[in-house]
Amino acid sequence: QTTGHHDNQSLRELFGKKPIKEFFEWLQKHGIMTEDGKLTDRAGDPSIFLK
Repeated sequence: QTTGHHDNQSLRELFGKKPIKEFFEWLQKHGIMTEDGKLTDRAGDPSIFLK
């Protein structure tokens, strides 16, 4: 079993952690995560990858 991305993000926020550097930079580049590690409204919206 695995957890969903929102479960992982909830745990990161609880423990004050961020994703690994490369993934964190990618999330920021695509507007999915803010600099302080919070998900934006774009998180979970698959349409951003169809453009």
